[in-house]
Amino acid sequence: MRLPDPPILLISDRKRAKAPLVEELVAAVVGGCRWIMLREKDLGEAEAAELLAALQAAFKGDDVCLTVNSAVGLAASCKLAGVHLPAAGSVATARRALGPAALIGQSAHSQAAVARAAGAGADYATISPVFSSISKDDSRPTLGVAGLAAAVAASGLPLIALGGVSQENAAACRRTGAAGVAVLGAVIGQASPADAMAGVIKAWREAR
Repeated sequence: MRLPDPPILLISDRKRAKAPLVEELVAAVVGGCRWIMLREKDLGEAEAAELLAALQAAFKGDDVCLTVNSAVGLAASCKLAGVHLPAAGSVATARRALGPAALIGQSAHSQAAVARAAGAGADYATISPVFSSISKDDSRPTLGVAGLAAAVAASGLPLIALGGVSQENAAACRRTGAAGVAVLGAVIGQASPADAMAGVIKAWREAR
């Protein structure tokens, strides 16, 4: 399964958003975003389904890869492009529910966890935290660029750098060989999510 292009995963957070979440995500798509994960863990299934339907209607014709965090059943019922699983999630169960074409990712915080995700058949893994996050408290030590590079070198699975990724460090992540980056606070809640997203994409594409 190929990753979306650009391989910049935007993670939602309606509590951080300064405008209605759908508006901010639509603005990010205007800025070039083509991969969004809905991660609103406090929403009930009916509310999450309603929000996903609104997003699907808003993105119609934009070729946006829309996925959801953890909720395999919701991904199936809403006919999403895929799902992102926690470290303990079952890739096999998700694959049976969503089919061979679904984009299935898994969270990892170590090289061993990346290896498990690869062995289970995940399409990619997020590796975190790479930098100190501006949107999430995380007591785990950061990997930094060197740690990210080591994880990439040890993995045959596409790795998405997560945690504190921004326009200022996205290029450094790409130079390690990471397959992509995930962003949240660098875009959600910014004065112009469209400009913020465009800036991250520009940094990624111009990395040398």
